[in-house]
Amino acid sequence: MFEKFAETINNAGKAVGEKTKLGTDVVKANFKISSEERAINELYLEIGKTYYDNNLDNPCCETMKELFDKVSEKKASIEALKEHVRDYLLYTFPSPRDGQLTRMASSS
Repeated sequence: MFEKFAETINNAGKAVGEKTKLGTDVVKANFKISSEERAINELYLEIGKTYYDNNLDNPCCETMKELFDKVSEKKASIEALKEHVRDYLLYTFPSPRDGQLTRMASSS
């Protein structure tokens, strides 16, 4: 009787071990799938940037022209924001001449 009980416990342990291994394999496969999907998205991004750079002056269709214009607007917005940050940093630190805090009068 004890041998049958021990065999049942042993079989149950093996089944749990196999289920755990299968679960681990599924988690690993899902991680690999996510990793491959991220890699594909990075390639799409690279393709898009390359296409944009190579066709900015000659978009293939009106849809692309509209998308290119949107990218150009966003780039201009980024540059304006960077300039604002530079101005803020440039005019908010103590002046080396007088040690006083100076600030640009037209800051937003």
